[in-house]
Amino acid sequence: MDIGAKIKELRNSNKLTQVELAKKANISRSYLADLEKDRYNASLDTLKSIANALDVSINIFFDGETSEKESKDYFFEQYLEKLGFEIIYDDVDGYLILSTSDGQYEISPMDLDKLQENIDSFIKFKISEITTKCRKFPNATSNDIPIAAHNDFENDAEEQRLMKEDLDEL
Repeated sequence: MDIGAKIKELRNSNKLTQVELAKKANISRSYLADLEKDRYNASLDTLKSIANALDVSINIFFDGETSEKESKDYFFEQYLEKLGFEIIYDDVDGYLILSTSDGQYEISPMDLDKLQENIDSFIKFKISEITTKCRKFPNATSNDIPIAAHNDFENDAEEQRLMKEDLDEL
């Protein structure tokens, strides 16, 4: 289930109109309608406001049936938004619009997927470049973690002898 449908479902289960929820969340009714129809992707701040208005955790929008790809796409779009770009879904005509500071452009879903792949590759490359210049620490394994002994029989001579043997073996 997408985020817009989830917002609508929660709004209806709370017996709220769009006007009532929008007022409680400090957003316009038309913007809420656009969110419910997935015309726009809400910022995390807007999702927090809606979650607070519905008295639910923000995680409810990402839990359940949301696929890993849907979550990744959502956060990718949030990343683009931070850079000043917006992806607008036109359900009527079935195309995507990339809104930039100098205009709007019709793009294909493949363009968006390719952009995401290129960004992923570039980030991996830059991380590799950075880590080759840095000191490396090995990952800790369970064998590296010291285990504390418990001394239930510290006054028992035989147990003390066995503990000493164990310590000598180390």
